[in-house]
Amino acid sequence: RRLGIRRSDAATVAAMRRRLVLCSVAALAAAQRQCGPPDDKGTDGEDWCADAGAAAATQRFKIDINVDGEPRPLGFLRGDDLNEVARRWVAAHSIVGEDAVRTLVERMRAKIREAPALDGEALGCPALEDDMESPLKSLTAFTRRASSIAGPDGRIIVTMATGGYAAFARSWARGLDLVNVSHYVVAALDDVALAELKPLGVHIVPVYDAMDDDAPGRDQPAAYGSGAFRALTQIKPALVLALLEADLKVLYADADVAFLRDPWPHLTSYQKCAVALQPNRHDEDDVLGAVVELDRRPGNPRPGKRYYGDVGCSGLAYFPSGRAARRLAAFWKAAASAESCGGDQAALESALARAAYADEDMDARALPLALFPNGMALRTLHGAPAPEARVNFGVPSGVVAFHANYVVGASNKRAWLESLGLWFD
Repeated sequence: RRLGIRRSDAATVAAMRRRLVLCSVAALAAAQRQCGPPDDKGTDGEDWCADAGAAAATQRFKIDINVDGEPRPLGFLRGDDLNEVARRWVAAHSIVGEDAVRTLVERMRAKIREAPALDGEALGCPALEDDMESPLKSLTAFTRRASSIAGPDGRIIVTMATGGYAAFARSWARGLDLVNVSHYVVAALDDVALAELKPLGVHIVPVYDAMDDDAPGRDQPAAYGSGAFRALTQIKPALVLALLEADLKVLYADADVAFLRDPWPHLTSYQKCAVALQPNRHDEDDVLGAVVELDRRPGNPRPGKRYYGDVGCSGLAYFPSGRAARRLAAFWKAAASAESCGGDQAALESALARAAYADEDMDARALPLALFPNGMALRTLHGAPAPEARVNFGVPSGVVAFHANYVVGASNKRAWLESLGLWFD
């Protein structure tokens, strides 16, 4: 037998099959609850873009496994827990041994990697404009490197950088080194970033194909809100989803985040969540409720389609490994490919709204701003001066990570981080 191993006794087999049937019925019911389309809140007959995320998360695959010389089909979804699928299939076919489970998981992951990319246009979402094409290539090497670097329980911190933002990525990485955190990886989005960040060694991985000299952000930071900026931020959910599919726990942090302490001890309470993200304005008790409230505001010109980052910040977000996190990341990736979503942060809120309207069994939490302050909270909670004041200020020792947003322009961000003692390049 190719996989295996020996048959279990008949009573054990029968019991396992009964459990498998019950689990399958429960899983089917959950899938019907989770994948059922929400009410269309769009206008002019347009599909709600976030629905495309459901298509990504529920993309179906099938592989044939040779058992006793006969092919046996194994079906699974992109968003499934592959280890659990493998264990159930092994039980159903009366195969014993963890080697069989590992073999199946590797086969399923290979099948997913070989599948055509599901971009927004393929899923029925508007395609990005020509000047916003993504330079992203296959992420196989990236996920393998991240898996080899990951810490206990598959923990990894990730960011990405263009050549124009390489200095920020160096500062980001050296800040982690200073707090003795070595389980991190930086995705280089162009050749300049790869060359500039070469001193990071194994922590820097290219995720681009050959590109033109005028690639977005290659020589200088892409302007906030520009087409180039949006094209680059579209890559973020693809990186997160690839790492989650490799069974890693992912803390994504933009390169303008400075770490003052090891973040992992402060993330243990979020293991059952789909995401724990930095609030954008104030602490949120109910992230999904806040997103729905935002969606229903009279000022939202296209309900269910466009968001403005009022609730959560995708620049500092923790995605525990698990099916809920993978499904949310798949929704996020699909929404980010749509021109109407306005960037990765807006797309994440759109994905969260999709989950809320579809009654997903998905828990989204907010990271406490006292520990993970953004540019506004550092002033309102910790008394920091305004960034334009360029006044030196000691960030309180209790802060875990500071996100230098709420200031526009790379030079202004750098000057602010320098005045806070948080520029490590």
